Amino acid sequence: MKFSILFLCSFLLIFCAESHVGKSNFSVTNFSEGKLRYTLYQNNEIAFILNSNNDTVFKNEESIDIIKIEDINKDDFPDIVVSYISNYEAYDIGLYDADTRSFRVIRNFDSPPQKIPHSEFYYTYGSDGCSDLNWHSELFTLQNLAISMKGRIIGRGCGGEKQNEILIFKTHLTNEKLIKYIDREAGYYNDKFDFIDKYWTENYRTFYDETAN
Repeated sequence: MKFSILFLCSFLLIFCAESHVGKSNFSVTNFSEGKLRYTLYQNNEIAFILNSNNDTVFKNEESIDIIKIEDINKDDFPDIVVSYISNYEAYDIGLYDADTRSFRVIRNFDSPPQKIPHSEFYYTYGSDGCSDLNWHSELFTLQNLAISMKGRIIGRGCGGEKQNEILIFKTHLTNEKLIKYIDREAGYYNDKFDFIDKYWTENYRTFYDETAN
């Protein structure tokens, strides 16, 4: 995954809701953080979040599928998940910054990150084709918006592969070390997502090391 971080200042007044709602049909979602009130306006062309002062704290003008409000990093603040209209799964997340009362965006996820309880680890899932028979999952930490890759699982279930298998790697920067190999027959496995969640949840502590050696 390639990640880029974008800081969106909450005090930059780009436009107000009244000047845009009249031009297109928007779906509207209201949410709050403590005494602060926010409104999310979205359609397939644009999405923006306004605070109660009509300050724009988030804006996106790409081909949006949907935006959801959820607590990604389990810090009891509302975050946003942006999915895009595309031939492949593509997501951005916006983490709420309590100091600036705005959202900091991290781009280009294969799926919305899943946080492993009681840890700073997250994992994602992505398809590698062949009707989702080939896939991958990545383990990483997310601290102060800095992403550090820790591990990767590659699943090869397509019948055209030379070998059908699950490969588990320990990752550090651009270095990877194969730490586990599982032989599997070709085909789609209904337990795939359970396997990914169970493996990362039970083994993330072994990926704390700073190197893949």
